[in-house]
Amino acid sequence: MKKYNKGFTLIELLIVLSLFVVLLAGIFSIISIVQKSYCSADTRSKVMEKVNLALMVIDKDIRSASKPNKLTNSIIVHSAEGNLSKGQSMDVYYHYHNENDNTDKYYRIGYRLLPIDKSKLQRGWVECTDPIPPVDTAKPFYGEIIDDSTDYESGEGGKWKTILDGVEYEKGSINIEIFEDITEDADSERRTIKVTFVVNDTEKPLKVPVTIEKSLTSRTKGIPTN
Repeated sequence: MKKYNKGFTLIELLIVLSLFVVLLAGIFSIISIVQKSYCSADTRSKVMEKVNLALMVIDKDIRSASKPNKLTNSIIVHSAEGNLSKGQSMDVYYHYHNENDNTDKYYRIGYRLLPIDKSKLQRGWVECTDPIPPVDTAKPFYGEIIDDSTDYESGEGGKWKTILDGVEYEKGSINIEIFEDITEDADSERRTIKVTFVVNDTEKPLKVPVTIEKSLTSRTKGIPTN
């Protein structure tokens, strides 16, 4: 009489299948963790790139800042203003001399969190229409920066332009000061501004947002004279 080898019993097959499922679940779990880690690192890298680009623009403006007159600092960090809290808006005065035609131009460059959406940092500018800024007026205004709610991207013609989004403007109940004047000498022409950015991605939020602090110092360029 022939003897046949026994196959797997149903219970043995179920045990093998269960172990196989557990093994697959572990593999997929590891793949998922690695993928999420990669996506998070990629998102963080993109956010840091955006922040650094914004800092380059701010650094250039601050380094080029100059006093418009003896009564006004070259850079003014504003206290609470409208819907914005202390340190959430700033003015930078700038003087440009064209050597080709020996003319001078004076600008007020503004930075602010967009009042209707404070997660956006904006930059805008306005040109002084006078040949020289008024010498007896503190914080000369030069005029309004164009506030066109239908176009926050072009920055043309002195409009406000969004240069960074995803800005976190408060931590709990405490407002974050984006700009802070930390100049030790209150009368110094050179101003040192501490810029603090806490930024997250607007599409793929990070568990821990990117935080960057940087101190930027202006150069001395003198004061316009008649």
